[in-house]
Amino acid sequence: MNNPEKLIEKLQEEQEYIKNIQTNLFENFNLLLENQKSKVENQDLVIQNQSLIIRNQDVIVNNQVNIIKNQKQIVENQVTLAVILKTQAKILFLLDKLTGDNSSESQINET
Repeated sequence: MNNPEKLIEKLQEEQEYIKNIQTNLFENFNLLLENQKSKVENQDLVIQNQSLIIRNQDVIVNNQVNIIKNQKQIVENQVTLAVILKTQAKILFLLDKLTGDNSSESQINET
């Protein structure tokens, strides 16, 4: 390689090769930055979704508590209705007795 022109040509080729590598590195670095940015945005979405899930779970728990309260109220109402029914049967028995009907209280309760 005593020929300076060949040496210069070889150096230019190597310089072009290095330039291409640097360009590829730069593009890859930009791609990496974009991916990191997307990852951060996705993490923000995950955090928002987790917050929504927690809020929804709170609503679910509150709904379950309300269902239990409603079931308790239904049971209390059923007890009250049973008492009212027995009272009505007793009143009917007493009215029948006043009118001279000799039906037994158990017969009244069956009707």
